[in-house]
Amino acid sequence: MGIISVFSRLHPNVNNEKIFRNFGLVKRQNQVVQVDLGLSRELQRRGYRKSTKSDINQLVKRKGYVCSTVESTDKNSIQEFIVIYHDTMKRVGAKQDYYYDFDYISALLNTEAFKSVLYCAYKDEVMVAGAIFVYCQGNVQYHLAGTHADFLHDTPMKLIIDKAISDGTAKKFSRMNLGGGLTSAEDDSLFRFKSGFSKNFKTFCVWNLIVDDIVYGDLVSKNIVSSKTARDFFPLYRA
Repeated sequence: MGIISVFSRLHPNVNNEKIFRNFGLVKRQNQVVQVDLGLSRELQRRGYRKSTKSDINQLVKRKGYVCSTVESTDKNSIQEFIVIYHDTMKRVGAKQDYYYDFDYISALLNTEAFKSVLYCAYKDEVMVAGAIFVYCQGNVQYHLAGTHADFLHDTPMKLIIDKAISDGTAKKFSRMNLGGGLTSAEDDSLFRFKSGFSKNFKTFCVWNLIVDDIVYGDLVSKNIVSSKTARDFFPLYRA
């Protein structure tokens, strides 16, 4: 089939190191945050950071934010979300690969392979933030998300995640994966934000497999990969 190497992200709740023993290399990357949806809402909220609970309460009771889901056929709202999402990607300096277009988002929300839901936060009936959550086989995955720059100080994403946790619990799902940070650093700001909802951390791993050692080595030599900083990159010839 002409396969030279294989790379895959691995699910944090599967014993991947046992599955892939003596078959490629499983590499531990960083910690990801998980919320136990089998707990009652009371116990879940006890696991929130104090400031996270306070911010959510203020968003609703004092600042007038509301959160609701968007119908998968509501093209105008989906387009509004995409504008906010693209602005967020621009703000964080994301690669062009992350600028998903309307066709992709619409297909994701309308697929029959699994359930995807777009949650949005509104202030005075204006959409200010949104996030897509994927529901599949007992898991809820926090996926694409964005917040309007003018409302970052209020962090309305906290209200969205809280609402998604509540819905996932009501629908009898097992867990929500919020993911990790942008880096593996302990003080990573995105990881700190997510860990405000749970201290249930799992190790995120990836799997690397070199299928054709000779061709792999030739490609590394051909691309003159010599930088020490690239040594952890896989496949190395694409570093």
